[in-house]
Amino acid sequence: MSGRLVQIPKDKKGSALSWDILPDGTRSVFVQPLVHNIDESEKMDGFLLVASTAGYAYSDKDRAWIGAMADKFRATTQTQFPHGIYALLLFHDSI
Repeated sequence: MSGRLVQIPKDKKGSALSWDILPDGTRSVFVQPLVHNIDESEKMDGFLLVASTAGYAYSDKDRAWIGAMADKFRATTQTQFPHGIYALLLFHDSI
């Protein structure tokens, strides 16, 4: 199950709209679903959310790294949280 990139829309003044759960200045978000059972790919157990101040922050290499982190997080939490319902938020600031 691959992740999805979400661009934060701008208001009429040109500044990015804010989502209360995200740090101020967030302009893009990448959400990677966490699924324990690949056979039940429609059932999401949790998600990894990465936020950035850059408008187009995630290259193919970044997305691969996020996927690897999600796999590692999923494997670690599978025994600790067998019922799912977990999330991890990372903030990626542009350099």
